[in-house]
Amino acid sequence: MPELEINILESEIEQRKERWQQRDHFGKPDRVPVLAGIGTRYWLPIIGLSFLEYFSSPRVMFKAQLKAMKWLFEHLRDDRFQFAVFPDFQNVREASGLGCKVVFREGFPWIEKPIIKDESDIIRIKKADMTRQGLTAKMIYFYREMKRMAKGYRIITQGGSHELEVWPGMGTDGPFTNVAWIRGPTQLLRDVMKRPEFVHELMDIVTEKIIEFNMTLRELACLPDDCGIGIADDFAAYLSPDHYREFVLPYHERIYKAFKTKHRSIHLCGKIDHLLEILVKEERISRLDGFGWVTNPRKLAEVMGGKVLLYGGPSPMLIKQGPRDRIMAECRRYLEIFKPLRGYALGDGYNIPPGTPPENINAMVEAAEIYGRYE
Repeated sequence: MPELEINILESEIEQRKERWQQRDHFGKPDRVPVLAGIGTRYWLPIIGLSFLEYFSSPRVMFKAQLKAMKWLFEHLRDDRFQFAVFPDFQNVREASGLGCKVVFREGFPWIEKPIIKDESDIIRIKKADMTRQGLTAKMIYFYREMKRMAKGYRIITQGGSHELEVWPGMGTDGPFTNVAWIRGPTQLLRDVMKRPEFVHELMDIVTEKIIEFNMTLRELACLPDDCGIGIADDFAAYLSPDHYREFVLPYHERIYKAFKTKHRSIHLCGKIDHLLEILVKEERISRLDGFGWVTNPRKLAEVMGGKVLLYGGPSPMLIKQGPRDRIMAECRRYLEIFKPLRGYALGDGYNIPPGTPPENINAMVEAAEIYGRYE
């Protein structure tokens, strides 16, 4: 039976689970949980792979994620506790499935250029089958292969054993953000002002494609009809409240309803002070997973505290650059604002840059241990 040994106490894993369970019910864990926003770009250099190599085969991706899992659990002290792999094609996956070409700029996956120049190009995305082209098609293949490779695989901790999970990669980087990929961000914002019907047409098509693709993933993973879905739509932060209501909210609503989402979760790590009321009262979110350091934490606490589960914190560049005392002080500021409201998890705001020293990340945990304890 294949297995991976990870040098961590099983009792620590259980304690981390308990912290999240308490937080998720607005309870009082022993301290505020901490989760560093560690993306693939952070750990690929550590294990010695490029994105091009990582994307090359399900076996390479599977082994890379296992190596990263072991390194992260053994070097970082945050409250990660899940042992899972998944098909990981980053933020370009959906645009690729809609027909964009992926290139690697300085090693990172990127979209070569927008594919919608005018109305005549819309037929391209209308005909797009995300299950059969681009990185979304690869996701389906990789999921099946990773599922096969994970069969019988065990994660061995000090005092425990876990089945390795395989997640299908459900979720979306958002219809508005994906329209920005295929149309071009500057041109899309011009269209919002000058060609609103064109924007709605693009949003309608892309939203349906996102739903159709995630339905396929849901079926592959044998998930229930009411499995729910999480949305990230970072480019929407550039919109005014009225434009968000018009061009984003109805399309998010369609996605939530398609998957019978009971607990609405959204990731928006741009400056969203102007959207907070809409997110609570109109989009009716129950989780804000990964808010940005550019958002005013006091306003966020005022509007969402005690009503929405919140996760975010200080600038990622501060976490990278330090020094430790500044990291601790800034984490303390967030903890003093959000801890009394409960339902908060401390993170960076948002996504730890490559090359950040582990000790700087672990300073966030030290801050939570000192300033984030519940009596």
